[in-house]
Amino acid sequence: MLPSMRPAGAYSIAFFLAFTAAVVVVHGLFRNSPLVGYISSTKAAVVSAGAFLVLVFLMGIFPQVSERVVASGNVPFLSALKHSRTFAMSALIILTSLGLAVLRRAAPFSRANLQFVLNHAGFYLIVLGMLAGSMDFDAVTMETRRNDFVWYGVNVSGMQKTLPIAMRLDRFYIEYYPADITVVDAFRKRRGSQRHVSAAAGKSAVIDQWVINVRTNIPSAGWAGGTFHDVRQPGAAPAAYIHASNTATAAYAEGWVSSGSFMQEPMQLPLDETHHAVLSAPQPKRYRSEITLAASNGQVRRAVLEVNKPVHIGGYTLYQTGFDERMGAYSDISIIQAVRDPWIYVVYTGIALLLIGSICMLFPRTKSGGAAV
Repeated sequence: MLPSMRPAGAYSIAFFLAFTAAVVVVHGLFRNSPLVGYISSTKAAVVSAGAFLVLVFLMGIFPQVSERVVASGNVPFLSALKHSRTFAMSALIILTSLGLAVLRRAAPFSRANLQFVLNHAGFYLIVLGMLAGSMDFDAVTMETRRNDFVWYGVNVSGMQKTLPIAMRLDRFYIEYYPADITVVDAFRKRRGSQRHVSAAAGKSAVIDQWVINVRTNIPSAGWAGGTFHDVRQPGAAPAAYIHASNTATAAYAEGWVSSGSFMQEPMQLPLDETHHAVLSAPQPKRYRSEITLAASNGQVRRAVLEVNKPVHIGGYTLYQTGFDERMGAYSDISIIQAVRDPWIYVVYTGIALLLIGSICMLFPRTKSGGAAV
């Protein structure tokens, strides 16, 4: 049975409301206190914002480990900043400073303070939304299978998690770029040149003094009877028949090259004693999954999921992230990441307020005499 969908968690909502209420109470009771006056000052806001941004910058440089890994111990401090008291205290200090500054300038409200209030309130919502959202953020990787519903996956901590959404893969489609042909050093096992030629029929190029001409290209081929044939089944691999001639020695070679697969060995074409022509594995151009989604509230829908074209359902955003590369076009597994970030719209609201505040800077208030203030 699927778990029911839920909005933002009770703990994060309680934190959001309680902290904001505490800031309002402190402002109401101690607004004339020198300490509150300093905390709500521009100087305090700049210092606290600078310290917070330094920590965020460090978190962007050093990969952050999961909370489960932090709990196991022996984790470098800079890799555990996200879950550290230092980061939490820095966020709380800047939130307190921003909240008190907004209240100080917002009451009594005047048009002269509009830009200040918008910018500081926007920053307040961004930081508070990020902090509260970290309690509810969820990213679960799921392996959906053909004709079989799956409702569980693995989260960033490596723990199995059940979702309020079941997914079934109905059809998987992939399109590849043409494979490339290049020349390698047969003994050093490396490319002799960085140049290559597309394996599409009719293409040609000069690589390391070898003129490579592609005569035949079979994107999905199988070896039988001493040659490659067009086959459409798991284990098929790209193959190309090429002619190669050396511009310096007049040496000549022709034959098949193939990138191989889990069922077929790669095939190279010897050009001389030291060089072979090889066909690289094709790279995915685009791929998509046709899936059926079933939510715990009874909603059932079909959707097409593609890279950079996510689908939204039940508070989750679904991203196409991978497939069974071994099977390629015949993959019956589609890897989908379900991301839940219910506080992202609070962050977006904060960004919108910052943008509006920035626009206000373009229209400074003027005195009756015409001078800008």
